[in-house]
Amino acid sequence: MIDKKVLLVFLTLPLFILLTGCLDSEEDVLEESNTLVKDVFLSDEVLDKNFELNRLEMYKPDSLEFSEARDQNLIFYGNSQPFILFINELEAPNSKWYYNELQEKDDELHLRTFETDDEFAYFSAEEKEDDQFEVQVGIGGVKMATLTNISDLKEDVQEMMKMVKSIEKK
Repeated sequence: MIDKKVLLVFLTLPLFILLTGCLDSEEDVLEESNTLVKDVFLSDEVLDKNFELNRLEMYKPDSLEFSEARDQNLIFYGNSQPFILFINELEAPNSKWYYNELQEKDDELHLRTFETDDEFAYFSAEEKEDDQFEVQVGIGGVKMATLTNISDLKEDVQEMMKMVKSIEKK
């Protein structure tokens, strides 16, 4: 007769292997995020401008609520998570200023860039404690940053790039 413990191991091991095989690795999530950010950046889709403040119009997903404006920053919240939009009006859409700041960091940083003739964009992710990632997306003098977890990273950076790309000054 087969020992119950051995039988339990043989029955649960395939399930465990199947479940762990279905989970995306951090590297897979980061690479899929790269693709999503790049696709939004290169897309010709024009998003409806549904948020207006001062001399600024932009797309804002329904999942985010506007919180406050500070000098060159706008702060949004989604599920108690802050999303901070930085706007440096002195920098052109092809500026690499924010990107160059990131490049100077000494930490291990996932950093990718995308370009057109007129615009320079980037996506960065840096792992922080407790399985959190500090992520940024930017185009020229506009960037958006948040702290997110691996399971929300793809959706967050895709929405962030949509917001950054949609900004128009009146």
